[in-house]
Amino acid sequence: LNLGGHSITLLFQEDDFEAFSVKTCLAAGLVQLTTLCISFGMSVSAGIFIPLLFIGACFGRALALLAGLDPMTYAIVGAAACLGGVVRVLISLTAIVTSTTSLSFFLTPVMVATLCAQTIGNWASGRPGIYD
Repeated sequence: LNLGGHSITLLFQEDDFEAFSVKTCLAAGLVQLTTLCISFGMSVSAGIFIPLLFIGACFGRALALLAGLDPMTYAIVGAAACLGGVVRVLISLTAIVTSTTSLSFFLTPVMVATLCAQTIGNWASGRPGIYD
């Protein structure tokens, strides 16, 4: 299952609300999450960075569509939060997401989302992130 960066770009930028339905986003996110857990658990070199961004973007967009909010914003913040909950790098992840999207006004929501994800990740696992 090779979804790659193009799918993430579409989740971030697509303004058509019918392009990605809630069911599609949830199904794609769950399939990718299952695949990621299996490959990471088997120590297969499959990468974790892009799949985590994709999973977060899917779930963030699905939440926004359910609540009737801006899907692009929630896809970006969801991607940052999902990655931040696993790798638990606050400042560098916020800088990467903010500079990659070229949207400086996302600095505060991304920072708050990654801070919350980092706190919940530390509380839930009791150990540092995968890069620590």
